[in-house]
Amino acid sequence: MTTSAIRLVHASPLLLALAAACGGDDESLDGNGDAAHPENTSSACRDGLDNDDDGATDCADSDCRDFVFCAGADSDADEATGEDAGELGADDIAEDTGGDDEGIAEADSDAGCEPVAEDGCETTEICGDGLDNDCDGVVDEAAAGCTCAPGAFQRCYGGPPGRAGVGGCVWGWQACSVAEVGSWSECEGWIPPSEDRCDGKDNDCDGCPDQGTGCDPGGFACPDEVPTRPVRWYDLRCFDFYSGTGTCEWSVTPPLASRAGIPEDPRAGYTRFYMDVAGDYVVHVLVNDERGMVRECEFVVRARPPGLHLHVWWDDFDSAEQSNMNLHLHRDPPQTAWETLDDCYYNDCGGYAGFYDLDWDYADTPIVDCGEFPDESDWDLGSRGACPNPRLEQEGYTGQFDVETISLDEPNPGDRFRVAVHYDGRTGLTGRSSPAPANVQVWCGGLPIARLGPATLDCVSLWSGDWWRVADIEFDALGDACSVAPVLPLPDYDIQPNSSAGTF
Repeated sequence: MTTSAIRLVHASPLLLALAAACGGDDESLDGNGDAAHPENTSSACRDGLDNDDDGATDCADSDCRDFVFCAGADSDADEATGEDAGELGADDIAEDTGGDDEGIAEADSDAGCEPVAEDGCETTEICGDGLDNDCDGVVDEAAAGCTCAPGAFQRCYGGPPGRAGVGGCVWGWQACSVAEVGSWSECEGWIPPSEDRCDGKDNDCDGCPDQGTGCDPGGFACPDEVPTRPVRWYDLRCFDFYSGTGTCEWSVTPPLASRAGIPEDPRAGYTRFYMDVAGDYVVHVLVNDERGMVRECEFVVRARPPGLHLHVWWDDFDSAEQSNMNLHLHRDPPQTAWETLDDCYYNDCGGYAGFYDLDWDYADTPIVDCGEFPDESDWDLGSRGACPNPRLEQEGYTGQFDVETISLDEPNPGDRFRVAVHYDGRTGLTGRSSPAPANVQVWCGGLPIARLGPATLDCVSLWSGDWWRVADIEFDALGDACSVAPVLPLPDYDIQPNSSAGTF
C-alpha cells in the first residue's frame, strides 16, 4: 500500500469520546450483540417501542427528552397533518404523542442557579484545543503560530471558550486546509450563545436555562442537537417545539459539501429537508404564536454515518457546462485495474443505473437502516429487503455543483481501500474541455477523518478525463477506526491521465 509522510489517524480514545459528545455514531448494540436502532427522532420517540434496547420507551428514554411532546402532552384531538399550511395548535399533538398526562409541562426558571460569569477569554491563543482562546473570532489561527496536518479534522468552537459545550453552545468541526497548507479552516456547525429566550434551553450558555424569576416557556422547547444518519430526509414539525397555536418558518444551514438542506416548504407546520452528505445541519425555526410573540429555536442535526463513508463534491468553473465526476472505492488487495468488480463505482455499485454486481462478502444492511435514496439511485431494495455493502448511494451527473457518496457500513478489521475520483467528461451542449476542482471527505465510525482537495481535474472528451488517486484507507484491528494516507504527500495530488485506469 502506498504511504506518505502524513497520516490522518482516527483511533484515539479522545476522538471516540468526542464522537459521543458531539452526536457521533448513533448505533448501539443490544445484549445479544445485534444492532439496535436509535431512539432520537420525533417518530422513534412516539412509536411505543424501545428502539435502542436500553430499557426505556419513547418519552421515558433520556434520548427523547428534548422533544416538547415529551414534557408530558396529550389531548383527544386528531393527529396533525401537513395540510395545516403552517398552523398547528395544542390539539394537533395528541394522537402523535401517545402520552397520558394533561397539558404541556412548563419549565420553571432555576432561581437558585449560579450562572457562569466568565467567558474564558485569554490574552493569547492556545494551539490545538479547537477554541478561540483570545476571543478574536478565529480558532487556532495561523497568525498565532498554530499549524496542522493538511486534511486533518478537529472539534472546534468559535465563540467564547468558557461557553463551549454548555447549554445550547454546541461544538462544531474544522478541517486543516490543503490549499492553505497547515492552516485550520473556518469552524463549521457550531452555535454561539444568544439571549435567553425562556424556552427551556440555556441559550446564553451560562449554565442556567431560562434564567430569571417568573420565566414561563408557554409550551415551547428547543433541543441542543439531534443525532441521525445522512442520505435521508429529516422531518421538521412545528408541534415538536411548540404546543400552542402558531406558524413556523424554517431555514437550514447545510454542511460545506451539501447541495441539499433546503426545507421543502419553509413556512409549513410539517416539512422536511434532505441530508445528502454527512455533516452538521444547523436548523433555525421562528414560531409566531397566537399572542403575536415570535419564538426562536436553533439546533444542530448531526448526520453521522457508521463504518466507512465517502463523499466527493465539485464546483465547475464553467456555468454553461455540466461536469461529471465519478467516485471510486477500490479494495486492496487485489491491486487490480479500476472499473472492474474490485472497484465500487457507478456501473456496478448502485447509482443512477441501479446495477449492483459486486460480491465483496459483506453482510447487507437491514432496510430500516438504509438511507432514503434519490429516485435515480433507488435500486431494487424492495425485493432485496436490505441494501448491499459497499454501495453508491448518490450519483451526481446533472449539475454545475454536484455530489456523490459511497458507504460501507461494517468494514472488517484490517480492511484496506483506495479512493479515487475520475473526471468522466462533460455533459453540456458544447462538450468542450474545461478544468474543475474536486474535493473528497472521509468518515470513519461517525467521525470526519480527512478532507482532501480541491484538486483541479481536466477532461479531454466524454468518458475521458483525469484520474485523481486520492488516498489509501486502512482499518484497525477492531474495524471501528481508520487511518487515511494521501497517495502523495500533501499539498501534492496524484493526478494521472485517463490512460492510467489500467493500473492501481
